[in-house]
Amino acid sequence: MSDIAFSTLTQQIKECSYDEKITLLSFIADLLKHNPKIEKKPKRKLGGLKGKIFMTEDFDKTPECFKDYI
Repeated sequence: MSDIAFSTLTQQIKECSYDEKITLLSFIADLLKHNPKIEKKPKRKLGGLKGKIFMTEDFDKTPECFKDYI
């Protein structure tokens, strides 16, 4: 959604009455509840690659082939 469309939508919602806002929120909640396309993705577990990836001790050392460019 573009910034212009979002700001227009935001302004229209601000101009709504309290009852209209409640109706809109209820409508959105109903859409989200019955929309089969929306799936909760499981959170990734931190440290899943622990022990599988390592850095060599000379990681920060400039390779010989790049010495001419430094």
